[in-house]
Amino acid sequence: MEGALEGAARVFAGEFSRSTGSATDPSGDDLPRVLTPTGAVCGRILVAGAVTEMTDTGSLIRCRLADPTGVFTIELAGSVAGNGKSGLADAMKRVPVPSFLVVIGHARTRPNNPAAPAVIRPDSVQVVSRAVRDAWVVRTAESTLDRIFLLADALDGNPPDPAIAGAISHYAMTWTGLREMIAMVESALAGVAPAPGPEESGQSAAGPNAKEVLTAILTELQGPRGMEVTELVAQAVLRGIPKERAEEGIAEMIREDDCYQPQKGTVRLL
Repeated sequence: MEGALEGAARVFAGEFSRSTGSATDPSGDDLPRVLTPTGAVCGRILVAGAVTEMTDTGSLIRCRLADPTGVFTIELAGSVAGNGKSGLADAMKRVPVPSFLVVIGHARTRPNNPAAPAVIRPDSVQVVSRAVRDAWVVRTAESTLDRIFLLADALDGNPPDPAIAGAISHYAMTWTGLREMIAMVESALAGVAPAPGPEESGQSAAGPNAKEVLTAILTELQGPRGMEVTELVAQAVLRGIPKERAEEGIAEMIREDDCYQPQKGTVRLL
């Protein structure tokens, strides 16, 4: 797969969802590209994350795809689905919710609403493992940091390339904004850090592993819409996990994409 993806932009959802700018590709064609706050020029784009919602209205298939920093909006119009892309439409409808998904497509701003966040028009979708998603996070972090270094050089007074200059101008990028982007990368990488040892993960001679117990409870008791956090904590206490450790374990599982929140106050295994 990797060879076919060369040239595709890699951007975190936390950055892409803030993208309202546009740019021309250096190759010289006139196709619109999305310009992100760190200066990525996104025509073709590769993203990965957890599918938290898939809706089909008949005229539009919309997917919400969450990475550790935010949510991408993936949209396939019904008119497109019926014009040579019915296979893609069928593939999207078959994607389990939740699951990890890689999407290759094209980034698009909204001409009728320039202030609205950009969306992705998919060309292909593929259900993958968490390991593949994590590899995407690492590669995307590297690409984002490369752009951040260029932004830092420009803010230091060095001549920027057109994309970096455009990002600084359109998003009024400052050192504060740059630090926010660095924090975003750090938070994304925290989700793929090596698994903690037994003591760090809540397991000790005094009691069971909190995450293992929470996972077992969700496996047994969650419904289609997940399980209320208060009920999950209560069940964990009954199985020997102190309330505070249970709450910390749930937060860690959400942070590491072991589960997600279908709605406020509920969680569901991914």
